Amino acid sequence: MAVKQVQRYIRLNELVPDLMKLMDEKKLGFTTAVELSYIGKKNQNYIAVAIDSQQSSPSQAQAKRMRELDEKKLLNGDVIDGIMMEDKKEVDKVILTGAELSKYFGKETTPREMKDQIIKLLDDWKGQQKEHEKPEKKTEQEK
Repeated sequence: MAVKQVQRYIRLNELVPDLMKLMDEKKLGFTTAVELSYIGKKNQNYIAVAIDSQQSSPSQAQAKRMRELDEKKLLNGDVIDGIMMEDKKEVDKVILTGAELSKYFGKETTPREMKDQIIKLLDDWKGQQKEHEKPEKKTEQEK
């Protein structure tokens, strides 16, 4: 294990019990928890309450911003609530298992070839969707 990783694990000892519990329950990510560990205990407790009430944990970027505000003594319960209520950027990711893909591709097909073929098929499909959406133009006789 790298020195930095060990330091991060040690840093987690600075978390208040409620945040540690959320991390143990996998409701709070490791790197986010490390960021939150630098925040004062009082504000960590506010964060734990906000997570509980909103049923949502902060993103790593939000945790980093809260840490920076705490260092400047600008973080309080209202600021935490405001940050926690922000829309988080959704990660656009779709996962297809090898078993799912094996129904459509041979064993010799590389992951890159699979991706290229899927993108091509989606492009073709999207083109067909656009054709169906266009209103039919009336001919001169129909007018």
